[in-house]
Amino acid sequence: MYIFRNLIIALALVMGLTGAALADDHSVNINTATAEELTELAGIGEKKAAAIVRHREAHGYFSSADDLAAIKGIGQKTIDGFRQQVEVTVPLDHELKKKRL
Repeated sequence: MYIFRNLIIALALVMGLTGAALADDHSVNINTATAEELTELAGIGEKKAAAIVRHREAHGYFSSADDLAAIKGIGQKTIDGFRQQVEVTVPLDHELKKKRL
């Protein structure tokens, strides 16, 4: 009886830890994300997300998360808060267009 109970407890712990790890593994690509997707980042609301998209459309893709500091209202502290959630990759079609030029 105790073995069964301990097995259930161990299984519940493993499932809980696995779920938490998977939830933290979600990243947002700041070069392809919509404004809605950008609001998943800590400290980024609708207005800042819209500003990120406008900046990206006006100035091109970001090369690192630190490039977001160029946007009014986004400082280093905010960037450091979501740095682990950010992915910075350039879409393949952009790379192909650059090679053709």
